[in-house]
Amino acid sequence: MINDGKIYIGTSSGSIVAGPDLTCAYLPQVEIENGETLEDYTGLGLVDFTVFPHWGNEDYKQNYLGFGLDLAYSKR
Repeated sequence: MINDGKIYIGTSSGSIVAGPDLTCAYLPQVEIENGETLEDYTGLGLVDFTVFPHWGNEDYKQNYLGFGLDLAYSKR
C-alpha cells in the first residue's frame, strides 16, 4: 500500500517498524514465552533512524536500557 502512495502513520511499535531495523525491539522474554523468533528484523525503511517509543516510561526502562539501546547501535 505504501508503494501505491498510501500514507503510513505509525505509533508505538508502528514507529519502530517505519525505521530500517527492528532489532532494538527484541525482547528475549517474549521469545522465551512464545517459543518463536522473527526470521527477519528488517523494517520498512521509510526513515533512516530508529524510534524508541515511550522513552522515559518506567514500564519500558529495562527493555531499552537492558537490550534495545545496545542493539540499536551498529556499524551501519
